[in-house]
Amino acid sequence: MKQNFFVFLLLVLVFVPVLACAAPPPTNLTLTNVIGAIENIMYSILAIATFLAFLAAAILFLTSGGNASKIQTAKAAFFWGIIGVVVGLLAWSIFTIIANVFR
Repeated sequence: MKQNFFVFLLLVLVFVPVLACAAPPPTNLTLTNVIGAIENIMYSILAIATFLAFLAAAILFLTSGGNASKIQTAKAAFFWGIIGVVVGLLAWSIFTIIANVFR
Protein backbone atom coordinates (compact mmCIF):
# COMPACT_ATOMS: atom_id res chain seq x y z
CA MET A 1 0.00 0.00 0.00
CA LYS A 2 2.80 2.40 0.87
CA GLN A 3 4.58 1.60 -2.38
CA ASN A 4 1.45 2.39 -4.42
CA PHE A 5 1.06 5.68 -2.59
CA PHE A 6 4.72 6.52 -3.24
CA VAL A 7 4.36 5.78 -6.96
CA PHE A 8 1.18 7.89 -7.12
CA LEU A 9 2.88 10.75 -5.28
CA LEU A 10 5.89 10.56 -7.59
CA LEU A 11 3.66 10.67 -10.67
CA VAL A 12 1.76 13.64 -9.29
CA LEU A 13 4.98 15.51 -8.53
CA VAL A 14 6.28 14.81 -12.03
CA PHE A 15 3.17 15.65 -14.03
CA VAL A 16 1.56 18.51 -12.08
CA PRO A 17 4.15 21.10 -13.20
CA VAL A 18 3.59 20.03 -16.81
CA LEU A 19 -0.17 20.34 -16.46
CA ALA A 20 0.13 23.68 -14.66
CA CYS A 21 1.94 25.12 -17.68
CA ALA A 22 -0.93 24.10 -19.95
CA ALA A 23 -2.60 26.96 -21.74
CA PRO A 24 -5.78 27.16 -23.77
CA PRO A 25 -5.25 26.59 -27.47
CA PRO A 26 -4.59 29.71 -29.50
CA THR A 27 -7.55 31.19 -31.30
CA ASN A 28 -5.61 31.84 -34.48
CA LEU A 29 -3.77 28.82 -35.81
CA THR A 30 -0.54 30.03 -37.36
CA LEU A 31 2.78 28.34 -38.05
CA THR A 32 4.38 30.34 -35.24
CA ASN A 33 1.80 29.12 -32.72
CA VAL A 34 2.18 25.51 -33.83
CA ILE A 35 5.98 25.71 -33.62
CA GLY A 36 5.72 27.28 -30.16
CA ALA A 37 3.38 24.54 -28.96
CA ILE A 38 5.67 21.79 -30.26
CA GLU A 39 8.64 23.53 -28.65
CA ASN A 40 6.89 23.61 -25.27
CA ILE A 41 5.97 19.93 -25.51
CA MET A 42 9.55 19.00 -26.42
CA TYR A 43 10.88 20.99 -23.46
CA SER A 44 8.49 19.24 -21.08
CA ILE A 45 9.40 15.80 -22.40
CA LEU A 46 13.12 16.61 -22.11
CA ALA A 47 12.70 17.77 -18.51
CA ILE A 48 10.75 14.64 -17.51
CA ALA A 49 13.20 12.31 -19.28
CA THR A 50 16.15 14.05 -17.62
CA PHE A 51 14.60 13.70 -14.19
CA LEU A 52 13.78 10.02 -14.72
CA ALA A 53 17.24 9.20 -16.10
CA PHE A 54 19.06 10.72 -13.15
CA LEU A 55 16.55 9.25 -10.69
CA ALA A 56 17.22 5.79 -12.13
CA ALA A 57 20.99 6.33 -11.88
CA ALA A 58 20.64 7.53 -8.29
CA ILE A 59 18.56 4.50 -7.34
CA LEU A 60 21.17 2.23 -8.91
CA PHE A 61 23.90 3.94 -6.87
CA LEU A 62 21.93 3.72 -3.65
CA THR A 63 21.05 0.06 -4.10
CA SER A 64 24.53 -1.05 -5.21
CA GLY A 65 25.57 -1.97 -1.69
CA GLY A 66 29.25 -1.58 -2.50
CA ASN A 67 29.14 -4.17 -5.28
CA ALA A 68 31.66 -3.02 -7.91
CA SER A 69 29.69 -4.29 -10.90
CA LYS A 70 26.50 -2.56 -9.73
CA ILE A 71 28.42 0.66 -9.13
CA GLN A 72 29.82 0.39 -12.66
CA THR A 73 26.28 -0.08 -14.00
CA ALA A 74 25.12 2.99 -12.08
CA LYS A 75 28.03 5.05 -13.44
CA ALA A 76 27.16 3.94 -16.96
CA ALA A 77 23.51 4.91 -16.42
CA PHE A 78 24.59 8.33 -15.16
CA PHE A 79 26.95 8.77 -18.13
CA TRP A 80 24.26 7.83 -20.66
CA GLY A 81 21.84 10.13 -18.84
CA ILE A 82 24.25 13.01 -19.41
CA ILE A 83 24.65 12.00 -23.08
CA GLY A 84 20.85 11.92 -23.43
CA VAL A 85 20.54 15.39 -21.93
CA VAL A 86 23.18 16.77 -24.29
CA VAL A 87 21.50 15.19 -27.32
CA GLY A 88 18.11 16.47 -26.16
CA LEU A 89 19.42 19.99 -25.65
CA LEU A 90 21.07 19.94 -29.08
CA ALA A 91 17.85 18.77 -30.72
CA TRP A 92 15.86 21.41 -28.84
CA SER A 93 18.30 24.15 -29.81
CA ILE A 94 18.26 23.09 -33.47
CA PHE A 95 14.46 23.15 -33.40
CA THR A 96 14.53 26.61 -31.79
CA ILE A 97 16.96 27.94 -34.39
CA ILE A 98 14.78 26.64 -37.21
CA ALA A 99 11.71 28.12 -35.55
CA ASN A 100 13.38 31.51 -35.23
CA VAL A 101 14.20 31.48 -38.96
CA PHE A 102 10.48 31.18 -39.78
CA ARG A 103 9.34 33.83 -37.27
